[in-house]
Amino acid sequence: MAIVVIVVTFAAIGAGNREITLGDLNEGDCFVLSDDAVQTGVTVFDLIDCEQALRQAAVGAGLAALVLEVGTLGNGRDGYPPDDELLQMVDVRCNRYLSRSPSVLPLLPDERAWATSEGPYVCLSVSLG
Repeated sequence: MAIVVIVVTFAAIGAGNREITLGDLNEGDCFVLSDDAVQTGVTVFDLIDCEQALRQAAVGAGLAALVLEVGTLGNGRDGYPPDDELLQMVDVRCNRYLSRSPSVLPLLPDERAWATSEGPYVCLSVSLG
C-alpha cells in the first residue's frame, strides 16, 4: 500500500470572499482536492458544503476531503524535521482515524509553515464521492 502525503505551503487558502490559513481550518470543514493538488501539493482551495464536495468527487472532479483534525507539530524554535520524522509525527496523529475512515490523508507543513506557524498539520478523510 502506498502512502500519499500532501505538503502544504504557507499560502492562504481561499474560502469564498475570505482567506484563511491552514491553521484556520476546523474539524468538519470540506473541500475538493484536485488531482493536481494531490501530485504537487496544496496551495489554494475553497471550502464548500460537504455534500457538494462528495457530488463533485463522484463525477471525477477530484477527491472530497473532510477535515478530521487540525493541530501543530512543533514551534518556531524547533528545526524542520527530516521527511521521515515529519511523516511519522503526523502518522501518529492521523492513523487513529483509520478505523473510522479507510482513506486518511495527512496534510504536512513545508519549512516556511513549520517556522512561522508551529508546523500545522491536518488529517483528512478523502473519498471519490
